[in-house]
Amino acid sequence: MKFKECNMRQKKAWKNIKYAAIDYIFGMENGCHDNPKDSETYRNYLDDLLDLEHLKETVYQQSITCVCDEGFVGFGDGAESYLKDIRFCGKEFLMRVVSKYC
Repeated sequence: MKFKECNMRQKKAWKNIKYAAIDYIFGMENGCHDNPKDSETYRNYLDDLLDLEHLKETVYQQSITCVCDEGFVGFGDGAESYLKDIRFCGKEFLMRVVSKYC
């Protein structure tokens, strides 16, 4: 599956997943950098990063509940039609894309 071979709906989903992954994964990495390595908080962030299945599921959930773009995460009534369009791609397609980023 290649981005250039996707239809417009799939490209929208691909972009949303990309930025959902960036938002979540970089957030976890920043949490690691912001805390001492011997702290419980650091270990919690690191554990979340190392649990691939949890990471994939979290990025998937964020990508179907929030509109994500560079430096932006939106949700609520205004985002619902955009997100409905993305969910229409189906979980199997969305999880394959999530796997590309996680």
